Amino acid sequence: MQQGTTAGRTDYSISIDESDAGSHFPPADAADSWQESWFLVWYDPVHAIGGYHHVSFRRVLGLADVTQWLARDGVVCQKLVQTGIPIPPGDLSEFSIGPAAVRTLDPLRAYALTCAGRSPDDIGLDLRYDAYAPLPVAYHLDRAGIQTGAGHYDSHGRVTGTARVGERTLRIDAFARHDHSWGNRDFGSLTGYRLVRVGLGPDLYVSASTIDSVRGHAEFGFVAEDGVVRQIAACRIEPRAGVAGSTGYDIRAWTEDGRGYRFDCDRLDVADEWVQGTRFIRAGFGTFASGGRMGGGMLEIGSVGTRHADSPELRH
Repeated sequence: MQQGTTAGRTDYSISIDESDAGSHFPPADAADSWQESWFLVWYDPVHAIGGYHHVSFRRVLGLADVTQWLARDGVVCQKLVQTGIPIPPGDLSEFSIGPAAVRTLDPLRAYALTCAGRSPDDIGLDLRYDAYAPLPVAYHLDRAGIQTGAGHYDSHGRVTGTARVGERTLRIDAFARHDHSWGNRDFGSLTGYRLVRVGLGPDLYVSASTIDSVRGHAEFGFVAEDGVVRQIAACRIEPRAGVAGSTGYDIRAWTEDGRGYRFDCDRLDVADEWVQGTRFIRAGFGTFASGGRMGGGMLEIGSVGTRHADSPELRH
């Protein structure tokens, strides 16, 4: 996949290779806030089932944080939020933590995720993620005067496989997005953020983010269209009146080569919320539309210090 132009703007791109699918380690003088994270999110809007799987390793402290939740028919039916547990042995190319196990099938491109339910009523997963592009988009996340990751890459693709719900087995074919980040993460000056990940197919998908801190504001990400990655110069992720009293979302992105894109969500099908350190986080799945096409997506809003700062309720 080609890179879009970055003429006239700061180039945040970094170089990666297949070894970056594995673990990274901090320098000897790294601060306690140095972290490495692995994230997979997926949503099948046809069958209204999705998953949020995030692991963060605070390697200097030897501690891990896990946030995992699954949703079915508009309800969060399984949720696990654990902080300060021991980092599991092994490399990030193949690891198990909580109820989930991850295995790299093709570095940077394909992964297997299995999840054993903790009770007979829990959803069990046997999934495979395949990226659309042969290489992910790689860039660093240090924006708006804060450090959130000197190394980062993300890709969009599909998750296929099965979900076992009681005695039923569901075939999964879902929008999906994977990312892997590492570096110092100083969230002390962070005041809020918004991010959206939408996939309409291998020819059109978007990752858009805004970050606010006491030191500044940043808007960034990319739109991938017809095999070309275009870096985002400006974006808006704004709530609007949705259907049946819900909150909808209007997403607009302008790329560095002068193109504009709009994605719309009438309502989130399901949403969840949790606290992570000083951050209050809400995230949800929904159907997003653009130019007569539809696909799946995930929207997340984070605020610091107060439940309602800089973020509306994610009603659904």
